[in-house]
Amino acid sequence: MRRGRIFLSVALSMCFALLLIFSNKDITQAANTANVSISSASATVGENVTVSVTVSSGAEIYATQMYLSYDSNILEYVSGSADTNGTGTLGFVNTDTFTSKTFTFTFKINGVGTSRISVVGNTRIIDGNEKDMTVSSNAGSVTGIAQANYSSDNSLSSLKISPGVLSPSFSPDVTYYTTSVDEDVDELIINAVANDSNASVSVKYPNLDPGYNQTFVVVTAQNGTTRTYTIETTKGSAMATEEQTVTAESEPVSDDIEEKEIVLNGYRFKIANDEEKHPFPEGFVGVNYTEYEGVTVRAGKSESTGLVIMYLENLDGLGKSGFYIYNSSNGNFYSYNEVKQPELKYTILPLDESNMEIEGLTRTSANIAGFDCEVYTDKDRTFFVFYGVSSTGEKGFYRYLISEGTVQKFISDAVVASDTDVIGYSKNETKNLTSYRWYFYLACLVCAIILLAAVIIITIQSIRLNKLSTGEEDIELDDDDDLPLDDK
Repeated sequence: MRRGRIFLSVALSMCFALLLIFSNKDITQAANTANVSISSASATVGENVTVSVTVSSGAEIYATQMYLSYDSNILEYVSGSADTNGTGTLGFVNTDTFTSKTFTFTFKINGVGTSRISVVGNTRIIDGNEKDMTVSSNAGSVTGIAQANYSSDNSLSSLKISPGVLSPSFSPDVTYYTTSVDEDVDELIINAVANDSNASVSVKYPNLDPGYNQTFVVVTAQNGTTRTYTIETTKGSAMATEEQTVTAESEPVSDDIEEKEIVLNGYRFKIANDEEKHPFPEGFVGVNYTEYEGVTVRAGKSESTGLVIMYLENLDGLGKSGFYIYNSSNGNFYSYNEVKQPELKYTILPLDESNMEIEGLTRTSANIAGFDCEVYTDKDRTFFVFYGVSSTGEKGFYRYLISEGTVQKFISDAVVASDTDVIGYSKNETKNLTSYRWYFYLACLVCAIILLAAVIIITIQSIRLNKLSTGEEDIELDDDDDLPLDDK
C-alpha cells in the first residue's frame, strides 16, 4: 500500500512538472483578427461630413491605437474621436473592452476631389491576452463636389520655359509642345499662369535626364476639372537619345499601322506611332503589334521582361500623355513607370496584378522616382515595397529605401517578422505556436498514460491487501519451507 502511494505521488509530480514546463510555452492559436470598416461620404465644398470607423472582432478587444490618413488639400478635421490631429493624419487611443465599436469623425470639405481615408502607421489592436491582433481594413473616401457657381476654366493664359523655345508657339487650346536643351541643363524652368484666378497650377517632373523627358503642367479649375499641358524635352543630341533608348533593331513600320483611338479612365487617347517623336525607352524595340483588338498598332516590346508598351497621346487635354503598358490578358493599360539603378532598372506594375497581400505593412500611395504608384510601407515610412519586374525579367516585390533611393529584392518573411509588434504574428511565429501546441498535446497524452498506469497498479495493490485482511491470500512461507503437497 505504501509503495502504491509513493508511486502515485511520483506520477502526479511528473505530470505536474510536464504541465508546468509546457504551460510556459505560448500555445495560443494564430493571432485573432480585428476588422476595421471605414464609411464613405460626399458633400458640396464648404459643407461638413461625418465618417464612421467601425472596429470589430470575434474576440474581445482590450485596447486600440489607430492612425488614419486623409488628403488635407480636400478635407479639414473638425471634431470626433481623435486624440491627435496632424496634417493629413488622425490618431486616437481607446482602452474600452468591446467586440464591436464605432468611432466618428467630422470633416469640412475645402476642395473638389476625392480623399481616400485609410488605416496607416503603427496602428495596433490588442486582445485579452495582450497580443497584437491581425488588422484587416477597408478604406473609405470622401468626395468634395463643386458648388454650382464654380468656374470650369482650366486653361492657361501664358506658358514660358527657360531655357529652350516651345514648339509650336503657345496657345491656350494647344496642350502638347516640344523643345530641346543642351546636355548641361538639369531643370526646365516653367512659368505658367492660369487664365482664371481661382484655378491652380502645378508642375510635375521639371528635372531633366539625358535624352527624352516629359514635363507636365496641370491646371485645376475651381470646380475640380483638370487640363494637362505636356512639354517633351530632348536633353543633348538626338544621336545620344537614340543610343540610349534603342538596344536592338526595330521592325520596319508596317503599311497597315493604325493610330487607334481609345478611352482610358474616361479620357480620350490615340495610340501614336511616331517613334522619332516618341522614342521607346531603353530595352524596348519597335514592333508591329497585331494583338490589339484585331488591328495593327506600333508598340515597344522588351524581350527580357515580356512587357509591351504603347505611347498614348491625350486628345481632350484631360489625361496624361505618355507610355503605357498593355496587358493583353485583360485589355488594360497602366502607366509605364521605372526606377533606374546603376546595374538594373525596375518597371513598377500595379499591386493588384500580384494577387498577394503583405502582412504587417500598409498599402498606400507614394511617389517613386517622380512616378505616382500604389505601394506598401512600414509603420515609420522608411521604405516602400512595390510590385514590379527587373530588366532581367525577374518579377516580384522589391523594396525601395526612401533615404537612399536604392532598390533591393523584397524578402517578405524577414520584413514581416521584424514588424510583428505592429500588426499580427509573422508566419514563422505561427509555425512555432503550432509546434508548441502539439508539444502540449503530447505532454498531456504522456501524463494520461502515467496516471492510468498508476491507477492500475494501485487497484491491484488494493485487491491484494483486501485478500490478506480477509485471509484469502495464500500463507506467506519462509524461504526454507517446502511447498505443501496436494492430497491424493
